[in-house]
Amino acid sequence: MRTTLEAAKLAKVPRLVLPSSVYSYGVPRAPSVAETHARDPHTRKGKYRKQQEDLVLEAHAAGAVQGMVVRLPDFYGPHAELSLANPMFRAALDGKTANWVGPVNTPHEFVYVPDTGPVIVDLASREECYGEAWNFGGAATINTLDFITRIYRAVGRAPKYRTVGAGMLKFLGWFNPTMREVVEMLYLQETPVILDDRKLLAKLPVHKTPYDDGIRQTLAWMRGE
Repeated sequence: MRTTLEAAKLAKVPRLVLPSSVYSYGVPRAPSVAETHARDPHTRKGKYRKQQEDLVLEAHAAGAVQGMVVRLPDFYGPHAELSLANPMFRAALDGKTANWVGPVNTPHEFVYVPDTGPVIVDLASREECYGEAWNFGGAATINTLDFITRIYRAVGRAPKYRTVGAGMLKFLGWFNPTMREVVEMLYLQETPVILDDRKLLAKLPVHKTPYDDGIRQTLAWMRGE
């Protein structure tokens, strides 16, 4: 991020938008988390995220660049192959068992990736929105098992899933670097961060694709339709 900001200065880029995540908040202290919630990350990746966000907002305060942070929850949708959710769609299409990290009976939210672009562009076009962080939550709070069930129902199958806990993640981490990195983020499934985005909704019109519609569109993209 320091390199990016230096490059922006050299190239005379006037504005910089940082898409971020819920990592910087740490363990939530409220059922839903607004931008005013304390950022107290206890994980390595959460601390990195907070440092990135601070650098952007400090650069804005110093007049080096107009900076903005947009925080998003877990995501799914076309081309979102690095998400936790998309592999479950592919498992459902193949008639296989979906994998999920942590419990499935806790509240969660997912943002449909095609909804994010227009919102970020709209924020980026408004000069008064810079120098701040903005939350953009999912379509609604949903039980993770309900989300999995909707995916399998959309392909005409009964849901099949398995969950992976901390012990198994640590074991898998000996062989899989990705699993090793997931261990410290398990708290997000046990004490979920649900974004309060009322500030954003009061500022501009926002479209949020309902889960069933987003699921159908994601499956259609995976089928090549």
